[in-house]
Amino acid sequence: MKKLFLLILAVLMISGCSSKRVNNTFMITRDNTLYALYNQNGDKLTTYQYKTFEEVKDAGYIVTNDKDQVGFISLEGDEIIPFGEYETLSSSNQMLFATKKLNENQQVSKDPRYKEQNLYVINSEGDVLYSASQDVQIYKILDTGHSGAEF
Repeated sequence: MKKLFLLILAVLMISGCSSKRVNNTFMITRDNTLYALYNQNGDKLTTYQYKTFEEVKDAGYIVTNDKDQVGFISLEGDEIIPFGEYETLSSSNQMLFATKKLNENQQVSKDPRYKEQNLYVINSEGDVLYSASQDVQIYKILDTGHSGAEF
């Protein structure tokens, strides 16, 4: 009975440890112009369509296309934020900061109570968590060990 219990315990321990396998991804270029996303097994997850990329740790990649439009893809290569939806994207840990291009009918208020009205905080699934307004100010704290900086 003890041997059976030890055998079951060993199987559970081995199977439990192997389920936490990390799948690494990386970008490769063939012509030093456009990049594609690959995984650690050498499988190509996207086509060669990205002009630039910036990894967002454990979340995905901020990428640009040949028209310099910015977007966001997951570690599996799925498009989370389509190209052109936002004018700029930057990251802090797994959070994204974005701005939209304003057309001539839209104006940003010059109210001194806030710095930027056209600013959004987005999670790694592409959902807008916060948007700046007259009532909401957004500050980005740098992870450099120094004091915070306003975004």
